[in-house]
Amino acid sequence: MRAARLERLTIEDVGLIESADIDLAPGLTVVTGETGSGKTMLLGALALALGERLVGSPVRQGASRARVTLTLRGDAALESQLEEIGAPIDPGEDIVLLRDISAQGRSNARINACAVPAGHLRDLAAQVIERVGQHDQQRLLDPAAHRELLDRFGGVSLAAALTALRGAVSERDSIEERARRWEEEHHRRETTLREAEALLEEIRLVDPQPDEDRTLREQRERIIHAERILAGLRLAHDALIDEEGSALHHLGRALTALRQVESYGTDFAELGERLLATQVELSDQAATIARLVESLPEASIEEQDRIGDRLARIERLKRRVGGDLTAVRLAEEEARLLLEQTGDENERRQAFRRDLARLEEEIDRHHRLLQAERRRAAERLERSVAAELTGLAMPAARIVVCFERLDRIGADGGERVTFALSVGHGQAPVPLTRGASGGELSRILLALVVTLAGELGVGCYLFDEIDSGIGGATATAVGERLARLTASGAQVIAVTHLAQIAAYADAQIVVSKEAGQVRVRALTTPAERLAEVARMLSGSEANVAREHAAHLLDEAAARLTRSR
Repeated sequence: MRAARLERLTIEDVGLIESADIDLAPGLTVVTGETGSGKTMLLGALALALGERLVGSPVRQGASRARVTLTLRGDAALESQLEEIGAPIDPGEDIVLLRDISAQGRSNARINACAVPAGHLRDLAAQVIERVGQHDQQRLLDPAAHRELLDRFGGVSLAAALTALRGAVSERDSIEERARRWEEEHHRRETTLREAEALLEEIRLVDPQPDEDRTLREQRERIIHAERILAGLRLAHDALIDEEGSALHHLGRALTALRQVESYGTDFAELGERLLATQVELSDQAATIARLVESLPEASIEEQDRIGDRLARIERLKRRVGGDLTAVRLAEEEARLLLEQTGDENERRQAFRRDLARLEEEIDRHHRLLQAERRRAAERLERSVAAELTGLAMPAARIVVCFERLDRIGADGGERVTFALSVGHGQAPVPLTRGASGGELSRILLALVVTLAGELGVGCYLFDEIDSGIGGATATAVGERLARLTASGAQVIAVTHLAQIAAYADAQIVVSKEAGQVRVRALTTPAERLAEVARMLSGSEANVAREHAAHLLDEAAARLTRSR
């Protein structure tokens, strides 16, 4: 399977490096050079290409800008990530990261000519390279990643237990979410039901009749204007019947006159009949007016208040439903129907509780299995790292996998997993970053990398200052372990000043300072390798140093042959 790795680093005007063009080979590449030669500057240039934040200006004095270009060989995961950030490539195509920094401090980042935030470079780099050194805060020092590393180290059986747990937790979380939504809906429904009950009670108490509001308003108007209405009715009654000059009086005189002439023609008789009918109608109207006068309500304040109160209650009902009295009746019917349709809410709640109780038992069972698998994996991890540390001259140090109980079992379990370090017998474990010196920490991280190499999921490892404070057999052990990492196809880049480590390299890059400038060159011949290893051993290329260097290189080659 195609593995991601670094292929080429091009540097222009960074620090004291005017230009450098470095092919990065597979296997183990060591970066060597005298103290102060600029190895740190080379790593700084690489860090810029990987999206690191700027600290000061990296631009070479007199230059207008610094530029670093890093070519990567990608894999399927990287190609997918590039697709997501909008910088897609064809399958198998190299990935080119470019970082420009102007003398004024402006920074531009590109991936395959696509402008991107520098953070995208960092995200991409995290998938390709694991940096191990005294000052790096890589995943091995990140407690948030320790649980994932342990789980991957645990293999198939742990993965199966975790998958089973996650399935049960997912189902539980789904039911809890449904129960939560149901409770919210239930509370809304209860509110609606309470409102419906209150509406029905108010309608029952008011008991409005059809058109009652109109009738009540008319009654109130009659009470308010009773005297005026009475005066008008009496005047109308008198005009019809009571006065000598009333309408009925004059109509009677007209009928008498017509009866005297009706024998002279049928038209006179018909006119008399019509006047008679009018007289009867006017008499009825006068009687009706008289009855209205008798039936007018008394203009009492009490009756006016009663009608006003009744109208106010009816108007409140109408406003509550947003309509007239017909709308009130419709709302009453809807409320009754809603109350009739109310089911057994408690049974639904009990069903949720039964399902959740069943799942909690299932989760607890799966979690106990997961805990057992994790503890077995932790014991193997601790033993493996301890063996590596013994070979790295730290026999008393040990990595301890710590488990901290969480309040609730989630998709990753019910414990927080962290790696701690005990630097000696009887010493309590403390977090990795606080338990060792710089040189010790580098070796501890190397032991972890060797143990977890197959689980870290990166194609390249960069070791900086891993040889601090060591030498002799320990340095040889470090070199062996760095070379061992490449057996699985990983690319390893190590900055070192020890010949015992350099002897195990597949490729070597030398950094030197000449006339105030840093020069970076790859050693391409065995003679160049021999000369550089000799210099690393004694500071010179004398014959004795060369013989010692040749012996060291031959011994490293033999050890690698036996181990492979």
